[in-house]
Amino acid sequence: MTAIKRRTRIGAAIVVVAMALVGLAAAAGPQRAEAFAWKDTCTINVVNRASQSEVRPYGLVQIPPNAVAYALYVSLAAAGMPSNTSLGFSNTGIPLTAGCQSILYLYNPGSNVTCHAGAPTVGANNFSCDGNSTFKITKDNDDIEGTVYVAGKASESAPEEMGLTPDPLRMSPRRASGAEKKPKPQKVAPGVLKLGQLAGGGWKKTEEVADLGTFGKVLEASDPSGSCAGGEGKLPTALSGGASLFVRHKGAEAVGELDGRYASVGGSRRSLAAATSKSSMRCLGQALSAPGYRATVAHAGPDFGQGGITTSRVVVKKNGGGFTGYVDVVGLQDGRSSTMLVFFNARKPASVLQEEETLAAVADGLKP
Repeated sequence: MTAIKRRTRIGAAIVVVAMALVGLAAAAGPQRAEAFAWKDTCTINVVNRASQSEVRPYGLVQIPPNAVAYALYVSLAAAGMPSNTSLGFSNTGIPLTAGCQSILYLYNPGSNVTCHAGAPTVGANNFSCDGNSTFKITKDNDDIEGTVYVAGKASESAPEEMGLTPDPLRMSPRRASGAEKKPKPQKVAPGVLKLGQLAGGGWKKTEEVADLGTFGKVLEASDPSGSCAGGEGKLPTALSGGASLFVRHKGAEAVGELDGRYASVGGSRRSLAAATSKSSMRCLGQALSAPGYRATVAHAGPDFGQGGITTSRVVVKKNGGGFTGYVDVVGLQDGRSSTMLVFFNARKPASVLQEEETLAAVADGLKP
């Protein structure tokens, strides 16, 4: 008898869930309907209206971090922002990081500018800037992108808001001193799955998409289109939940877990139904397809050898050979709570026993 069969409290409620079920609450204005997404990109573009020496970044916080954006930040912090040129700071998140967040701090001749961009997996996007600036949104679907124009003269007035709800993290405008108290991004609560519950050694916890190795490379480079770029419509938001991601062997093997507790059993059930749709699996395939790589949804997922369990698998292949990866999505609903496990494995799929035992361990931590 397997570990899952021994869990009579769960019974036949075991079902597949997709990567965006968790619905973590986000500090965001009502800019669009709540929806889940397989990947989210946050972009803050900066246009300097002053001289290069007068405007420079003095802080950047990204969840997850993007190495290219941080390299650009270091360069511009020393040299200043070129005048009348748009430069972008982007980072990409997935449901295992609850989407993406980015905060950029800019020194300039007037009141310092703080810009915040957020694209949670479930919930409305947000983008706002304060201080000596104006800003506007240029993209708002699963991704969020905006441009901030840093004024060329000192100003103590609040920035112009182009049809946006102010971000709750924004600071009061004040003269530039470089000593303002910096707001912090919303922390992602840890998921039910813990490091010690994973079989074998060499695992580490991470919040970086890049740590997923080739899988992370593909996720950051992919460009979902059509309905896959705009979400699946309104979904219930979890009252609480968490996310965890663990990797080893340089990302050739990874396990991620998402969990959420909803206001009702029906809310949890609706989220599961949307996430397990054929269109949802198709969008997962798009999120794992990029130049040089193609992902397809397998005819069937792993077989646990018992009823009441449905699984999905996406296979990622490099064009011309050289890499084959497997992404399995398995999960369960227990009353008002639901959890999802996603297994990334290069060369061959994770074993059914490993997936089953990990799911059973997570189920023990759920509150129905």
